[in-house]
Amino acid sequence: MEPRKGRPRSPETIARDHRIIEILTTEGALSRNDLAARLGISRSLTSIAINRLKDSGQVRRCVNDEGENVWTVAVEEPCP
Repeated sequence: MEPRKGRPRSPETIARDHRIIEILTTEGALSRNDLAARLGISRSLTSIAINRLKDSGQVRRCVNDEGENVWTVAVEEPCP
């Protein structure tokens, strides 16, 4: 097993990531702003979490019918 890089994630960070996955699973694709509002955190903190989840292959970016960037957990399916 390859050693982990960087410092361990805090329980708060892990819980936030799980909450984002939960919200996207139940509500479908959402924008960064919508996620931030649902979580009650800043857009920048939401972006950091989304990027971490994207890098780990748990979420991906799509563009909805209005041309807005949205995030989804449906990484193996076509964008909604």
